[in-house]
Amino acid sequence: MKNLLFNTLAYLALTTCVWAQASGNERYNDLNRNSYKTPTVLNDNPPAAPIYSQDFADITVSILYNAKPDHLVAIFNFVQIGESITEINSLSNERIKGFQEGLLKIGVKPEQIFVDMVSFVPMYEVEVEKKFFSKSYSEVPKGFELQKNIHIAFTDESKLNEIVTAASLQEIYDLVKVDYVVNDNAKIYAQMQEEAQIIASAKIERHRKMGVVLQTANRFMSENKQVHQPNMRYTSYQAYSLHSLEGKKKSGVTVNQVRKPTSLYYNKVSENNYDKVINAFVLNPVVQYAYTLTVRCLIEHPKPEPLPIQPVAQVPVKEYWIVTPSGEVKMLPK
Repeated sequence: MKNLLFNTLAYLALTTCVWAQASGNERYNDLNRNSYKTPTVLNDNPPAAPIYSQDFADITVSILYNAKPDHLVAIFNFVQIGESITEINSLSNERIKGFQEGLLKIGVKPEQIFVDMVSFVPMYEVEVEKKFFSKSYSEVPKGFELQKNIHIAFTDESKLNEIVTAASLQEIYDLVKVDYVVNDNAKIYAQMQEEAQIIASAKIERHRKMGVVLQTANRFMSENKQVHQPNMRYTSYQAYSLHSLEGKKKSGVTVNQVRKPTSLYYNKVSENNYDKVINAFVLNPVVQYAYTLTVRCLIEHPKPEPLPIQPVAQVPVKEYWIVTPSGEVKMLPK
């Protein structure tokens, strides 16, 4: 009866967490390593694409694309302990077979299931051997521990709740993570690049209207891209309120503080710093593609007007004449 109650409570807790947030226990553990007083810092800035030079104008365009996944892959981990290899293989195979049969009933095909062997190690206990003047402690094999991961591929996000139900029936409760897969990344980037070029051309034209003429022959370009997976966009928080305990303290009554659990919520990339967002409305967690294009254009400085040509003052040329003894008049050479 106790085992049944424990299994039921564990199943309810797990399905509630998974239905609300498909990030997996991997992300939950990462966030719980920090105190609730330390907020999770997520990078919402577009990827930088800098160019360094002089006498230029940088035209930067950032695009965000929200893509629904084509496939999802849920990874479950389970541990099996037994006293012998035969026993541990029998128990683990029985649990896996039961899990696979449950998945088949909800429409998951055999080729969508993969079992990954993680570890198989012996377990030891310490045996004390008494001697005449001393004791010796030796490790002796006690049993074995087997760990496996089960990968399940599916396309409908709502099916995850049914998958967790099938797992819990075989006492498999550890959902490690959920991967989101988009098939055609190249198509998404091609659309983002095209949109960025249109916006960059409009910004260059706006510079021209403001009197900043950018050269068309000498331009430099840099681009960068980034992908935000949903399981890395969950933020931790702890909701609680403080109450006055003065009355309790004065009466000498001990107050037992209630545990304040840390929870998670999906925190998508903010659209604030992007020039355009494709598929802006987000209800379910999505794969978010970020793209930045930077075009560096040299500024065409206006040529200075030529100075007016000043007229050259004419210097009078002096001529010298002489009269020869014969009475002839001649000009002296210069």
